[in-house]
Amino acid sequence: MNFFVVGDIHGCSAQLRVLLEHRELYRDRQVVFLGDFVDVGQDSPGVIDLLLAFRAKRPETVFLQGNHDVGLLTYLRSGDFAAYAEAGGIATIRAYCGEVHGDVRAALERELPQTHCGFLRDLTPYFETKDYLFSHCGYSPESPLDRSVETMVLQSHQRLFENSVPLGKLAVCGHYFQRTRRPFISERVICLDTGCGILGGPLSAVLLPDFRIVQVSTDLSLSEGPASRPKSVLG
Repeated sequence: MNFFVVGDIHGCSAQLRVLLEHRELYRDRQVVFLGDFVDVGQDSPGVIDLLLAFRAKRPETVFLQGNHDVGLLTYLRSGDFAAYAEAGGIATIRAYCGEVHGDVRAALERELPQTHCGFLRDLTPYFETKDYLFSHCGYSPESPLDRSVETMVLQSHQRLFENSVPLGKLAVCGHYFQRTRRPFISERVICLDTGCGILGGPLSAVLLPDFRIVQVSTDLSLSEGPASRPKSVLG
């Protein structure tokens, strides 16, 4: 099976719009989005609108859950503004609500379309095949068979980037932003978080098993080429 896998988007709708024009998205490939669709960037509503429109064209697309996507739903339940703001949620609140006076959580709950809320609730923690494990956070080197939400979506597994970590298949993740602004690629792990929305970095994707990288920079230029194997520089 051929794949088109997209890394963390973080509210960057303009970069996503360019990427969604890529021809390979509409060919015989399984498309997988690795989560973190919201927060930090300025247009989380626009990102979800684009993804809903894409899903209507490619309903078999896999949309995975990221910790920021969970964080938005958690804020709606808990109302813990400080925790959500620290995670980059102010940009999401502003994008949906504009200037808010009074109860911020209630305003966001009122302005968040049901289609967007449903999209976030329907995200899945991981997608696995014989050759690949796709998840937002990779997997736990200590418990490589653990597929819980905590392990797949919410935790950080820094030992993923050590060559001694076994799994028996290629793990493809986001979450660990690469200060090189290039995906980390090794025989065991691919990480596609290249700072989109966070470091002013590009939105990144990988074509598998081709090992070709597609990136859309902040100036909306698209580049594509064979994957290199840089060292991981974790944020």
